[in-house]
Amino acid sequence: MQEIGVVGSSIWQQNLPLLETLTIAPEHRTERLEELKRALEVDEMIFLATCNRVELIYASRERISPAIVLHRLVDFFFQGGRSISFFPNDFHQLAGREAISHIFRLVSSLDSVVMGETQITGQFKEAWQTAQNLGTTGVYLDTLAQSALQCARRVKRETTISEGSVSMASLSMDAIAAHVRGIESPRVALVGSVIMTHKMAKALRNIPDVRLLFVNRSTDKIEPLAAKFNGEAMALSDFIADPGEIDVVVSATSAPTAVFHSAFADRLLSSDFQTLCVDLAIPRDFDRTLDNHPAIKTVDIKKLKSTQQQNLRKKFVAAGEANRIVREDVDHFYSGTVEKDLRPVFQQGVAVTQNMAREALQKFYDKNGVELTEDQRSGLEQLVSKLIAKASFEPLRDLAGILGQSADQKPIISEIFKGRRHVG
Repeated sequence: MQEIGVVGSSIWQQNLPLLETLTIAPEHRTERLEELKRALEVDEMIFLATCNRVELIYASRERISPAIVLHRLVDFFFQGGRSISFFPNDFHQLAGREAISHIFRLVSSLDSVVMGETQITGQFKEAWQTAQNLGTTGVYLDTLAQSALQCARRVKRETTISEGSVSMASLSMDAIAAHVRGIESPRVALVGSVIMTHKMAKALRNIPDVRLLFVNRSTDKIEPLAAKFNGEAMALSDFIADPGEIDVVVSATSAPTAVFHSAFADRLLSSDFQTLCVDLAIPRDFDRTLDNHPAIKTVDIKKLKSTQQQNLRKKFVAAGEANRIVREDVDHFYSGTVEKDLRPVFQQGVAVTQNMAREALQKFYDKNGVELTEDQRSGLEQLVSKLIAKASFEPLRDLAGILGQSADQKPIISEIFKGRRHVG
């Protein structure tokens, strides 16, 4: 038996500094995730961190409350004197069926800032693959991940929730297009070498005569992008020291602290217009003091989120159908896990019944003088064994289906196992 749970925080909790603290830089992810799993004392773990959320998905053979996992998570990330203001409701804590439903909704993009966007599905898949490579998952979370991804594909295939969806990239593009309207040959800097950089470059080509500048700590990673999109490549240090005439900066790095400060903004004062700075990073790449700097106009994830709210009304009907699909798939998955948990109990009873049947057949042969060949005897016994198994496991499937559609039944299942151990 495995107990599944989720502990996390998202942009819905409105505590971006907390999200920043819970984020692990890619270059430290291997060692830190292995340390985190040991600190949490769980058997399996998937750690998902995006610009909008941090989700710790875990499985444990021992029954463990999400509150305990949360305390261990906080101790891990806030060790060494790190401090930040947060409250208990800045986290969500889920277990059992609630946790499974949350994961299915999450992967199906029903809990995203931009409902229906497909980026979260890919991000979850990448987080799962990372966990597999590190050996932090096992059969249980691997099965859960596969089922959640199948549900996401079904939602996309059977509903219109992804049609006309507004992604972070397109929301950013709306802000950029409005800002550069009337500017001849606008110059846009893309900072970082993440997937979002490629998406933004592709979208920016729709702006007439746009000039793209690709910026990264090392130019090795961005020179191929610059060549592909007919842009320039520049080292981050050089860009900060002398940005030149720049109309828009889109930044999405994985830096643990702010990259751009007032000294950078001061160098933009010679521009006739404010420079639009689109910050898609967690933690933020632009220091928060720059929100009031006269040379720039900042747009971050929180502002993009408020813009997206107007898109929710048209998604309402599709979301209802998507939620129905999620409930169906959660029922199916949960019923399957309940059946797996109960199967050993039923198998024990089936084995006892099959032995009793073989003994009864032998007594019948002896009493009535029935003479059968070895093949006939074996065939009859196999037929009786199959009938017993079929008759025994049909109620199991019905019971699993009932329990799978009701509230979390793990405690009941635990008591069943406990009872069987006492009997044994």
